[in-house]
Amino acid sequence: MVSRSVGVALMGGLLSMGGLLSMGGCATTQPKQAEEPKVVSAHKAVNPLDLSGGLDDGMQVEGLMGTLDPGQARDALDTTLPEATRCYSRESRRHPYLGGEMQMKFRVNRDGSVKKITLTSSSVGSLQMERCVLTALAATRFRRPMGGGEAELNYPLTFPARMGSQSWEAEQVVETLNKVRKDLAKETFPAGLVLTLYISPRGDLSDAGMYAADNVAADLADRLLLALKAAKFKAPQSHYAKVTVQW
Repeated sequence: MVSRSVGVALMGGLLSMGGLLSMGGCATTQPKQAEEPKVVSAHKAVNPLDLSGGLDDGMQVEGLMGTLDPGQARDALDTTLPEATRCYSRESRRHPYLGGEMQMKFRVNRDGSVKKITLTSSSVGSLQMERCVLTALAATRFRRPMGGGEAELNYPLTFPARMGSQSWEAEQVVETLNKVRKDLAKETFPAGLVLTLYISPRGDLSDAGMYAADNVAADLADRLLLALKAAKFKAPQSHYAKVTVQW
């Protein structure tokens, strides 16, 4: 399930226009196949690969020096959304507990190309998936902004988890994170860094995602992820635990 809605946000995400995608089937003589997670919008449920529905779905396009027509912006995002959806499909099959919302901000050049795409927030909890989605959407080619200048738009997408997880409070991981901070004391992290972690039943970090006011440098994010994977957390026992915490 991936929910789309385009709106202003501060730190990282997918399209905010709503969607419903389901796959699955069963035969009378074969085991029932697992149903594909559905893409659901907080505003309006539509097929994420068919953006021909109405524009009253939460998408917001904001102009700075220029403006983008919402319908044309939606059509442009339609060309790269399938690849972004595949990022989710691949990762969620490997890690079925992955799920959450990504919010992204686009800065569009005068020629319609994407100048910059920023993850303004994310609760997905997968650095690899976040990178994949951003890369896919960065290839979007919009119409030239009206008014002759660059333009901005915000684009949220919500991804459903295939498997449930426990919700933890930050206090349940703070001791371990403090140890990791000491190990990385020489690193300079961006302001407002937020982590979403998945802890395995044995207390190991299974996956993690992150965002900040400014994009987190890839090499720094990789070093942080390695340090977190080397740490030992409190064991959730029977289920994966998910926690979002300010670094």
